[in-house]
Amino acid sequence: MHLFGCDLCLGAWVYMALAIMYRINVLCDIITIPILSEIFTGLLASFVMHIFTLGWKTKFTNIILE
Repeated sequence: MHLFGCDLCLGAWVYMALAIMYRINVLCDIITIPILSEIFTGLLASFVMHIFTLGWKTKFTNIILE
């Protein structure tokens, strides 16, 4: 499986890079180590967006039975 075939895997890298670049830390009360906190922020954002897209696809996908 390649990176662009898995939206969870690609999202983890993209959101982790964005969190590091913009220094976003949503877990500031739990993790205070600079790079580690951005990595966990990116992984958390990727998981939340993955669950959101799964729900979106489930709700708005047309299933045709033949």
